[in-house]
Amino acid sequence: MAACVNARVGARCEAVVVARGDDGAWADCALATTGDARAGRARAAARATSRDFDDGDGDEGAAGFDFYVTTLSTTRSRKRPCVALDVESTTRYPRLVAAAIRARAEAAFADAAGSRDFDVRGGRLVSCAASDEGAVAYDGVEEDEDDADEDEDEDEDEAATSTSAPATSFVRVELSDSPVSGTARAWSKMFVHAAAVGLSMESVIEHLVKNATSREASTRKIVAAPAPAPASTSSASMRVYVLFGGAASGGDRLSSCYAGRNLYLTLRNIPTIDVTPVLLMPPAANSNGLVDAPAWRLPYAFAVNPAQWSSADVPPRMPDLGRFATARRVRAELEKYLWISPPRDDAALAFDATPRVSRLGALLSLAASEGAIVFNAGVVGEPDGSLQQLCVSSGAAYTGCGPLASRVCADKAATSKALGNMRDVGVGCLNKRFVPTATLVSKATEESGWGGRARAESAKRLWLDVVGSLGGASATARGVIVKPVTKSSFGGVRRLMNDNDMLAYAESIAAAMASGQFPEGTNLAARGYVFEPFFDAAEVSIRGDGEIVLDPDDGSKRWIEIEIVVFGDKPGKLHAFTPSVRARDGRSAIDKSKLVLSERVVGLVRERARRVGDALQVEGYAKVNAFANLDNGEMIVIDVDTVPNMSSPSAPLFEQALAEDSPVDAETFCARALSLALVRRFR
Repeated sequence: MAACVNARVGARCEAVVVARGDDGAWADCALATTGDARAGRARAAARATSRDFDDGDGDEGAAGFDFYVTTLSTTRSRKRPCVALDVESTTRYPRLVAAAIRARAEAAFADAAGSRDFDVRGGRLVSCAASDEGAVAYDGVEEDEDDADEDEDEDEDEAATSTSAPATSFVRVELSDSPVSGTARAWSKMFVHAAAVGLSMESVIEHLVKNATSREASTRKIVAAPAPAPASTSSASMRVYVLFGGAASGGDRLSSCYAGRNLYLTLRNIPTIDVTPVLLMPPAANSNGLVDAPAWRLPYAFAVNPAQWSSADVPPRMPDLGRFATARRVRAELEKYLWISPPRDDAALAFDATPRVSRLGALLSLAASEGAIVFNAGVVGEPDGSLQQLCVSSGAAYTGCGPLASRVCADKAATSKALGNMRDVGVGCLNKRFVPTATLVSKATEESGWGGRARAESAKRLWLDVVGSLGGASATARGVIVKPVTKSSFGGVRRLMNDNDMLAYAESIAAAMASGQFPEGTNLAARGYVFEPFFDAAEVSIRGDGEIVLDPDDGSKRWIEIEIVVFGDKPGKLHAFTPSVRARDGRSAIDKSKLVLSERVVGLVRERARRVGDALQVEGYAKVNAFANLDNGEMIVIDVDTVPNMSSPSAPLFEQALAEDSPVDAETFCARALSLALVRRFR
């Protein structure tokens, strides 16, 4: 937050105190400012919580809320001490209803002690009689209107409502007694609601800071600072398309969408970059595959809420233009009463901006003709390097690894084979056995006249075959790990102890195939599953202060799981960052105290990770997941991710970059990745 204050307000923030209500639901900013400004940090506060947002309905959704609404405070006008933003709902409300919700939200905000900057509330519409207090006609149809009356008094605006048919039902607005619980969740929804009326994250923060500064001016000394130097107005901007989404639904797709938003907001902060977020949808069943996949270029308001794209079955829809009547009204009020004005020179922030769709192949051709760069945020469903190959064929520059390295690293069995001759340099892989999907599923579908006896016998034979190929019973005494050979295959990582476990796993795959959970066009015979011995590494915990500790019961174990990013132009010029230690709860952190990973072992691990990148022909960046020996730094590579998680500024990639001797922030890292993409294109 302080970093955002520095750039947006033109004053160095000496202290930012965030007060929280008893339920943690509202935030109140108190500031003390001195000194001069430092440019280039405008969006730090917005990005700081980018991935931590909970955009689901959570408890509020369970309570049956029909809508959410954000109210912003302003000390600028006594006439309107607060202004409610547009209403978030799954259905389009008539204008009278939307106006009633906003009026009720503003009244609740004024009545709530302490909520002086903003709050977000959920609510519902309750059927009632026309004579009940607060009854609003629900059947009125919202009209479009000219902008001529935008600057008229808002009371007159709200009265200017017509209906196309007589109202037949009435509703009453009921708001929650308290704002949305969880400060991060409240900020998330506020940013989404503000985007719907043309306010960016940094503009909202600028208003809140100026509002708090004005409110505290009587008790705090405010020293004006020189205005920051204007940014370069060079017309030569680098065009970038941030590509995210893909064929799959669920967690992988949602993570990709969050990565797309994070990269989009990060690149927007660089004045010399013109960035467009692109949501990729699954290709039609009768199409030519990825080249014909719908690619939606999204405006700001659509890209800032990635949770809505978690399903591959829900493409962006052109908004009903009728809803902009309310948006125009709200925007006019914001211009009157807030400390900032919604920008009008940014097409992506226009509240009436709409998504545009084209074939991915056409978009890549456009990128090539523009000299633009495609930034892959982690498109799911195409793990075989086909996206990179399309970029090469189209002549478009792209970030990350090339088609060959992407294809090899996406296949865990191929990765293991490529690293098979590195034992002499302290790098190895666990023994693996690849089983095609069709072979595994056949064990779960064989029947006989003895109640499925043949099915059990077939699974047992496969189990004994797998165990034998992995080194026998002594090598698999603690079980066998099975995992999809590629990320797009169905099924997660599971530990199997016997043939019954294998049969149950095979049955789950067969059930997934029968229900159509595999992506369209997936070659099930070629994509299968990898079996490997269970590796008994030490459990690691991350304390509240960030310190990494080994589980006391695992004191004799000398291996831990790590993640380490390699970055560079091409093989032979790669650099490995400081590794992160992966904890039992899935989190990861850098061992800054060196209590687990000594300085000597870290150096050995970094050198070996660099060699892994060279062997796999990594370009740009990739993340190596491995087990590391605490005594000699030897590595057992688990897999290599050519598109590491970039869904938040706290992702291991960005944290490791910041831990360098010369820290590299997210903006600088992304700019360097784009530069490497251009270098490869001209090379």
